[in-house]
Amino acid sequence: MSKSIGIIPFSSALNIIKSFLFIFSPNFLLFLSTILLAKFFLSFFIAGFFNEFPNDGYFSDSLNKKAFNHLLSEGLECAGKSNFFTGVKDEDGNQTCSHYQVSQESFGIISDTIGPLIERYRNKFPHINSIGVLSSPSPFVFGAPWFNIQKPHEYLGGHMHEGILSYTMWLKLPKQSQFKFFYPSITGKVYEHSLNLTPKDEGKFIIFPSTLYHTVYPYKSDNPDERRISLSGNICLQGRY
Repeated sequence: MSKSIGIIPFSSALNIIKSFLFIFSPNFLLFLSTILLAKFFLSFFIAGFFNEFPNDGYFSDSLNKKAFNHLLSEGLECAGKSNFFTGVKDEDGNQTCSHYQVSQESFGIISDTIGPLIERYRNKFPHINSIGVLSSPSPFVFGAPWFNIQKPHEYLGGHMHEGILSYTMWLKLPKQSQFKFFYPSITGKVYEHSLNLTPKDEGKFIIFPSTLYHTVYPYKSDNPDERRISLSGNICLQGRY
């Protein structure tokens, strides 16, 4: 069966040609230009603009073997002492963690390790430069670091640090323990980020914003003499903290 070929009526074809010509007519182009120009000026009054809220994270690395062995040795020595310089207590006054001062030699090892990484952190998370203190001409200073010595079932409740950046080094870890960050979204929802630690993580450390809320959960052990040993400190601006 043959197919018939449809033919466009002359009147329809004429209307298509008229529409086509109208698009390129001076009147239409003037009308289109007026609409676009009006939209451009109107955008100044109703469009507004977007502001993005940047976020910061943490930096992770490992101590070299010599630094790790030295800090661990001093931490173990502190764990055998009872004269800690400060500690953390719960609402009932029970000790939940003991803090011990770090020697000057260990302080030097810590600053030599962390110091060169500050610029790397700032390059990765440039938002921290807009806090104001980091763009200040005041130099960076390391606050006095401390050892955290935890017995089984002891913990560090949710807290923040003073300073701009803080760090934590894990020197001796039980079979299982947990370090957790809490951070809000721009709408106020709180998120969690857990670091589940085992002895394989000994020697690792993290650098993070001092205002990043975090906690260290209690751990279980069949050995009452086992200790969880970490080292913490803050990086501040001279004269600010």
